[in-house]
Amino acid sequence: AHPRRADYSILLAELRQLQGKPDEAIAGFRQALKLEPENPRLLTVLGTLLLNRGEHRASAEYLHKAVRKSPKDIVTLNNYVWVTAVELKNPAHALPYAEQLELLAPDNAHALDTVGWVYFLNKEFAKAEKTLKYAATLSPRSGEVAFHHAMTLLQNGKHAEALQEFRRACEIDKQFKSIQEAQRLIVELEKNPRTTAIK
Repeated sequence: AHPRRADYSILLAELRQLQGKPDEAIAGFRQALKLEPENPRLLTVLGTLLLNRGEHRASAEYLHKAVRKSPKDIVTLNNYVWVTAVELKNPAHALPYAEQLELLAPDNAHALDTVGWVYFLNKEFAKAEKTLKYAATLSPRSGEVAFHHAMTLLQNGKHAEALQEFRRACEIDKQFKSIQEAQRLIVELEKNPRTTAIK
């Protein structure tokens, strides 16, 4: 395929993305990918768009191909680990990729939040607590990171610290994804400080 044709398709797809037309953007990136099927940037962009749309299995397929092409790309690796572990509920498969992500991005709060949560889902709670504590230090204004850290503290029997961290999560961020679960656990811990009410 002529590279200019692919460039044109990419430009059009990016324009549709900026215009808030995700369906047309996805169609455009798929067209560009037909012209450049090995392009890791295209694979990542398409996989991420599909992830944001909730098409998790298709997203994982594109992101996995991108990871194979660019194994040190932190954004691609992070998104692949997340969609595999959390959305497709396969944390065991995601674990070696998460460990690679931790090596590549040892001081990236977003990446470490993903890594720590994968440790949590794999029941490696000591590793999860250590990783998420550092992520929370690096990103002190993220409610979701604080929530994940609090969950590991609760799981590890540190109830008072968990309650404090759940409260901090809700104070610093009124709109994070897990705020309702954090509020539920605050109530549970205030009623019963020894609760293990993780659903």
